[in-house]
Amino acid sequence: MRFKKGNKFGRGNPFARKSSEIRAAMYRAASPEVTVEIMEKVVAMSKQGDIAAIKEYFSRLLGPSVAVDIIERIEKLESRAGIKNSNGKEKNAGD
Repeated sequence: MRFKKGNKFGRGNPFARKSSEIRAAMYRAASPEVTVEIMEKVVAMSKQGDIAAIKEYFSRLLGPSVAVDIIERIEKLESRAGIKNSNGKEKNAGD
């Protein structure tokens, strides 16, 4: 009933149109050259020790961080599924 016709309180996101216009303007201004300039600035800031710039740089370069124990979890799943390792032996969850 929230978005039912006639409900003046259920009009949706009041900022959606403005956000869409801003996003469209950013896409129009974007180019490979601008992207290179921005990333060069991020690299320069990173070299000067700017922690936020360092995080942004590695986030863009490597993608989001992954839990350290991901290999262990994968090996346990492989063991449960009976998947064999490169030596032809079945992987054990305790190994």
